[in-house]
Amino acid sequence: MRTRVSPFVVFSIVIGLVFPVIADIPQVMTYQGKVTDSGGTPVVDGGYTMTFDVYDAASGGTSLWSSGALTVMVSGGVFSVLLGDTGQPALSLDFASDYWVEVDIAGDAQTPRVRLGSVGYAYMASGLVAGTEVSGSVTSGTSAAIRGTNTATTGTRYGLHGRSYSTSGRGVYGEAAALSGTTYGVYGAAASTTGYAGYFQGNARVTGNLTVDGALAASGIGDITAIIAGTGLIGGATSGDATLHVAVPLALTASNANAIVSGTNSGATGASPGVQGTSASTDGRGLYGVAFATSGNTYGVRGESASTWGVGVHGLASATSGTTCGVRGESASTWGRGVHGLATAATGTTYGGYFRSDADDGYGVYSLASATSGITYGVRGESSSTAGRGVSGSASATSGITYGGDFGSASTAGRGVFGLATAATGTTYGVYGRSSSTAGRGVYGLATASTGTTHGVYGESASSGWGFGVYGVAVATTGLTCGVFGKTNSADGYGMYYQGGLAGTGTKSCVVKTSKGPTLMYCQESPENWFEDVGRGRLVGGFAHVELDPVFVETVTIDEVHPMEVFVQLRDDCRGVFVKAGMTGFDVRELQSGTSDAEFSYRVMAKRKGFESKRLDYCAAAERDSYLFPELREQERREMEEERARHEEERTRMEEKRARMERERPEPIRVSEAGR
Repeated sequence: MRTRVSPFVVFSIVIGLVFPVIADIPQVMTYQGKVTDSGGTPVVDGGYTMTFDVYDAASGGTSLWSSGALTVMVSGGVFSVLLGDTGQPALSLDFASDYWVEVDIAGDAQTPRVRLGSVGYAYMASGLVAGTEVSGSVTSGTSAAIRGTNTATTGTRYGLHGRSYSTSGRGVYGEAAALSGTTYGVYGAAASTTGYAGYFQGNARVTGNLTVDGALAASGIGDITAIIAGTGLIGGATSGDATLHVAVPLALTASNANAIVSGTNSGATGASPGVQGTSASTDGRGLYGVAFATSGNTYGVRGESASTWGVGVHGLASATSGTTCGVRGESASTWGRGVHGLATAATGTTYGGYFRSDADDGYGVYSLASATSGITYGVRGESSSTAGRGVSGSASATSGITYGGDFGSASTAGRGVFGLATAATGTTYGVYGRSSSTAGRGVYGLATASTGTTHGVYGESASSGWGFGVYGVAVATTGLTCGVFGKTNSADGYGMYYQGGLAGTGTKSCVVKTSKGPTLMYCQESPENWFEDVGRGRLVGGFAHVELDPVFVETVTIDEVHPMEVFVQLRDDCRGVFVKAGMTGFDVRELQSGTSDAEFSYRVMAKRKGFESKRLDYCAAAERDSYLFPELREQERREMEEERARHEEERTRMEEKRARMERERPEPIRVSEAGR
């Protein structure tokens, strides 16, 4: 319905297309409307000049077809016209998208335009546009959803003809979607006794079982006269002797629940890889696995070994230079594993994954979490053993800058190292790093992100009794040693920042540079928590008021229960002074109503906010401190000796294991030039 204020008002309707069921239909469309004046009264009968345009938009847009100026007869305000009729341009639109009709009467375009409905799109029945899909549906009976019938009794005729020009297309594609019953993707029947239910020109291929009910009548049954190489094979011949070879590289593709390639080594002892991959390329991969699934528990490579000396996955890249990977695994799944190794034996020195590099600049293990956000792990290790290690790294070189473990995370919420020992008892380590080098690092953590809350090393402890988020001990009894050393290169940073209390049995010192060299300055200690401020003032006529720094006031509690303490030191001669303290400042008055203008210094002390009642609290955390209780030093010494002995025993065992594996290491697989 039109609401435009103009000399005319048109109420329009598109009746439809003239659509006889023949191949070449007259492309015309019936358009009817009623013309009234602005008051709703039908216009005077007679001929009116009208123009009809088809647009591709409700407003604006482009005119796709125009009737030109037509003289349209109006009776009782009603008119009817065939758009695209004789004398007008052909209405050759494909009706594959939305169209709007605009009517112009005597130079006055009527708005809004009229949108064509589904009737107008009956044009599509005369010839489908590219990309149109024809579908049919029946819910019962035996009738076809789509049927083609050719009644010609002679000649090469088709009831249904399908054609595809795609390099991987199907001329005719049939699919039986039912999950049970006797179904046919394609069903053919021939009524002629000499006919064929199905006939193919060219090769025919069956990927499933072939069932023949009846005799198999074909020419050429007998000796094999041709061998055609299929997937993963090369060679073959059409006559004479034929030989097939495995293609290099070999690519196998299938879709089932079983492994496409499976390697099994039934040896229960010794170095017995299930699958061994070797690459001599400077950029090669001994074994490369990719799990493309974006969800689920997927594994780029998964290896298992039940042997007490077995290896879940053993990959060897024998090149001595270049970016090589003994084993490289990738997974695109949100719960996937790039490499997942599992050693299920309950005894023996076993490794879920064992890695080694003999290069001067190589890495036994190099792990990188490249995501720049989220909780990511360069390396994550867990141990449930009462004497286990979440991650154990050892750099056995006795010189050079070596790392027991070197990990990094570029994520703004990542962990350079995250180790978790879940056992609730025993001497466990979330992360254990060791270096025997004179310039080595037992554990080195690096967070390279320049923004965000990052941690080079982050430690947590859930123990409520004697837990340490980070515990550092320097066991040497002489020399300049540090249990924990913190450093910052930022002028606004902190070498060490703590949340919560800070306690210790040693001194707290600041180091300053003097003529003697670096010199220690010591902190004052108090049985209570005080904050203090100092300053200067001057009496004027024997009186002065000092208002405290408002920021300082925010950090302390000053009230009747916790008054401030003020200490005044006169710097000029006067009769003496006394102080009257308030909540945010204090008054200084000269004794005996003096009127001098003496200068003075002051020191103000007030209780730290939140710690007003703290006084000489008991420190349970120091009950095992051998500095306070020398009788514990012998016990501590024994524990350290036992720990050192355990470490030495483990080092010896590791050396023996390393030597044994070196002796048992299989020779690399050499690929001949002919095999390449």
